[in-house]
Order: sequence, then C-alpha cells, then structure tokens
Amino acid sequence: MDLSQSPVDELATLRRKITELRVRERMLEAAFLQTRDTGVFCGYRANVRIERSMQDVFDITKLPARILDDPQFQSTRVVTKVRVEPRFDAPLHLSRDTANGAQTAHTTGAVIDHDARTAHPRRITIQ
Repeated sequence: MDLSQSPVDELATLRRKITELRVRERMLEAAFLQTRDTGVFCGYRANVRIERSMQDVFDITKLPARILDDPQFQSTRVVTKVRVEPRFDAPLHLSRDTANGAQTAHTTGAVIDHDARTAHPRRITIQ
C-alpha cells in the first residue's frame, strides 16, 4: 500500500503502473498475432479484431541531403517534458491519522520542486 499522498509520488506511481500495463498489452497483442495474422478473438466482454492494411507513409530517409540540411525546411519548436525521477535522499515521514488509525504522509496544498538545475526551489500548488 502506498502511504504517500504527494502528487509527485502519485504521478510516479501512475507512470509505473502505465508502463506495466503497456508491457502486458504488448505481450497479449503478441500472443494474438502469433496465433493468426487476421481475424476475431471472442471474449466475454470484448472482442479483439486483427486487421492488416496497406498505407502510404512519408519516408524522410529518401529525401536528398540538400533538402534535409537546408535550414529553409527546418523549424524550431518548444518541447516540454514532465519527467519523474526517483529520490533517494529524502526519507518519507509518516504520521498517524487519528480518525482511523491509518498511517499517512504529511500533506499540504503544495509541493516543493527541488530542481537541481535552478538556484532556488519552486513551490508548486496542486489543486
């Protein structure tokens, strides 16, 4: 049971679970594809349908270098990533909830972002 109520830890837990589900999804899909190339597999609450089709795709590797290297055909865009990184330097301090006797992590309405790339920690309010 996860005793942390931190939104940061919740996000880390969700991403771990999503990864586990994606791995299981790939395993199941591979099992269906090994059974046959196309067709329907019937379950109690759903069916799995395997279909194959042809699609035209744009293959950038076939472009000549003079186009690939020309700045006229390049652009810059902002990319935002939200990464979850494990912390091994901060112990989780638990307190006893007097209402039901369960242990919970101390929570507030905000979390502190301790980003090593910035000079000062930032306070992030979670609604």
